[in-house]
Amino acid sequence: MTDIHYRFVIQDVATDKYLLHVDSGTDHPYEDVETTNKATIWSSLEHVSYVLWWYVDMYRDYQIVNLDTNEVFIKDKQRGIPHVMSVSK
Repeated sequence: MTDIHYRFVIQDVATDKYLLHVDSGTDHPYEDVETTNKATIWSSLEHVSYVLWWYVDMYRDYQIVNLDTNEVFIKDKQRGIPHVMSVSK
């Protein structure tokens, strides 16, 4: 059986821009980019959810987008860290 791998990006809800991880040494080591081709792509929902909870979402509202299925995920604040839930787009 082959594991299915997806491509996930983090998108700023207000600006529709995507995040590119840069090794800047700051608390928010990300830059906004215009396209998913320039954004950091994570291969697992578990990993990108962790990034969203711990490193990104304290600055703005962000969502996770599955580039392969167009499914969108946001923080599931009822379940706590690092759970996310699917929402319709």
